[in-house]
Amino acid sequence: LPPDPVEALVQLGLGFRQAARAHPCLSQIMGMAAVDGEFSLASPRAAVAALEAAGLRGAELVRAYRQLESFVVGTSMFDFSDAPHHLLERYERLRRVEHPDFAEELRSVADIDRVNEDAYEATLRMLVNALVASVPENAST
Repeated sequence: LPPDPVEALVQLGLGFRQAARAHPCLSQIMGMAAVDGEFSLASPRAAVAALEAAGLRGAELVRAYRQLESFVVGTSMFDFSDAPHHLLERYERLRRVEHPDFAEELRSVADIDRVNEDAYEATLRMLVNALVASVPENAST
């Protein structure tokens, strides 16, 4: 992972998303699967270490981790839950909004995929930056 805590957290979130995109049908069982073992703890431990490196401690550290986990996992489960039809269904639903900007920007299923991934990364970066910005100036790192 990159040494910068913000980029480390973004890379962890993008890595999870990449795995979810590669195997979208797994999102249908992800919420029910109980995964134990050292491998399943590698990403959470890396995320906690990056949050600590950014200066988060105590309750703020735990809350920040849960915020990231909820966004990364929850968004991926939502976005891929109806795979392999998820993009077509999202396309059809958003076209029915009947707003000219939606009609212009979402001309195809590929556009939905692009917008989904752009929105995911932009929101992930916004969340990580907000969490890091919440650290008091005098926090020890």
